Amino acid sequence: MGINFQNPFFIVFFVLCLWVTVSFSIALVGGWFELGRIYRGTRRFAGSSWRFQDAQFRLLTRYNHIVTVGSNAEGLYLAVFLPFRIGHPPLFIPWQDVSVRRERFLWFRVYKFEFRQAPSVRLQLKEKLGKEIQTAAGSSWPGDRAVAGSAF
Repeated sequence: MGINFQNPFFIVFFVLCLWVTVSFSIALVGGWFELGRIYRGTRRFAGSSWRFQDAQFRLLTRYNHIVTVGSNAEGLYLAVFLPFRIGHPPLFIPWQDVSVRRERFLWFRVYKFEFRQAPSVRLQLKEKLGKEIQTAAGSSWPGDRAVAGSAF
């Protein structure tokens, strides 16, 4: 008995397998999976949050309009919109593990975030969102620790 490529069950199974594979691959390449092993959010986030945001991780991995970003006095919250969450657990990163600096990327101003326990992962957000995160963090904002060289 051979595989019938026109069978609707096969098509659905193939699409689901492809969806899971692509989602996990993006999480691995971009660094979200690594952050999830260290900074997995375990409780409901309480603080300011912004839905449907853009984010860029390492190797130009982009998340367009599917990230919820949150900030409070304790740390930075990141979550991916539910259909894309496979391989992307919600994250909560305490401010003491975050280094932030403002930079110019091409013709845009951005905020670049680096993480103490995952130094190979970098997060880049638009300047407007970065300012809102900074305001919500208040006096806990880590500031520009990376100016003099090492981020930490």
